[in-house]
Amino acid sequence: MDISDPEKERWDKKASAYVRAVEELAVTDTYEGVFRRLNTLKPVYTFFALRDEDNPVILDFGCGAGWSTVLLAQKAGFVYGFDISSRSIEVLKRKAEYNSIANLSAFVGNAERLPFEDGSFDYIFGNAILHHLDLAAVLPEIARLLKKGGKAAFCEPFGHNPVMNRYRSLKDKYIEKVKGIHYALTYGDRALFEKYFPYVAFIETSFLSDKVPFLRSLEALLLEKVRWTRKFASYVAIVLQK
Repeated sequence: MDISDPEKERWDKKASAYVRAVEELAVTDTYEGVFRRLNTLKPVYTFFALRDEDNPVILDFGCGAGWSTVLLAQKAGFVYGFDISSRSIEVLKRKAEYNSIANLSAFVGNAERLPFEDGSFDYIFGNAILHHLDLAAVLPEIARLLKKGGKAAFCEPFGHNPVMNRYRSLKDKYIEKVKGIHYALTYGDRALFEKYFPYVAFIETSFLSDKVPFLRSLEALLLEKVRWTRKFASYVAIVLQK
């Protein structure tokens, strides 16, 4: 992904609409409150098992305007966030300053070539980012950046539900007007992850529940008890350990 990717303009425009008043910069959520509440994020919460006393160094991979970055900062010794959108990074920096978050740094960056030494991070997190990227190019970089024993987790669209795939296709074409890479991950991608990580797990997380909160408990129970439904989940958590 080149830093001049045509998607940059789209995300810059989105970021410009995020903050309409200075009060909207206030961080009112907590890491536990969000990551334990949303079905898409619960596997990340369990897998990372972040403890305040560990002071880990965390990378928020493709952080956007940084809703997750500021939450991870609550558990990190230091957290770095990067994104292709310069406007998104501006919003994140404003948010960090407004909330006096000192253990956070944000920058515009290229996911395939990041300015850190090998083994710089204890944890890497990304939300809906890998499906915008060339996995063959970006997974070696993620593996390089993680410390031995380090963990990475990504929450991504899952591509085995034909109804959801059709909806996404129409949305991308007529509403979002996507110009760059954009595809839902599938079980077929697992082999590529396994080239770089000895531990890989795909955890099917939800159908609609993050958009329809009253369905969360029902969906979680369905995915746990009725195994054949998992293939048709809309989202998957991919957890990795080096």
